Amino acid sequence: MTTNSTGDRRRRDEGAVLVLTLILTVVLALVAMALASYTATGLRTSRVTDERIGNETSAAAAIEFIADTLATSDAATTIDPCAAATQFDGGFWPDGIPATVSCTVVSPTEPVILDVRSTAGLASIDARLEVRGEAVDPTTGRHPVAITEWSGSDS
Repeated sequence: MTTNSTGDRRRRDEGAVLVLTLILTVVLALVAMALASYTATGLRTSRVTDERIGNETSAAAAIEFIADTLATSDAATTIDPCAAATQFDGGFWPDGIPATVSCTVVSPTEPVILDVRSTAGLASIDARLEVRGEAVDPTTGRHPVAITEWSGSDS
């Protein structure tokens, strides 16, 4: 009474290779889909980040443009910096991003305070500039303009 155990085993294992191949294919497909999803998420995130940084940079450029223009303005505008600040309404803006300017004169001996708000997309920056119109730095020929406050948000 001999049994052919090798033949029985072969008959039992005949479909195993196909099943293992299908399981391996499914596992590899799941890994590939996960990697593709991860890559797509990374690309979407970098696009949003690039847009946010561009908006913040444009808003900051508008405020720095105002500070630089006031610092290099001629004597006629330094007599009344508030009048000089109104020149920014509807004028040239870096990246086409405007800023709103409100001007406060505390006293003739104190610096003029300009509150500036620039908004680009979802980014907005608020800044406070102090301008001393009567003083000029002899080495640079520029009026002292100090940015005393700077706050921004991008949400």
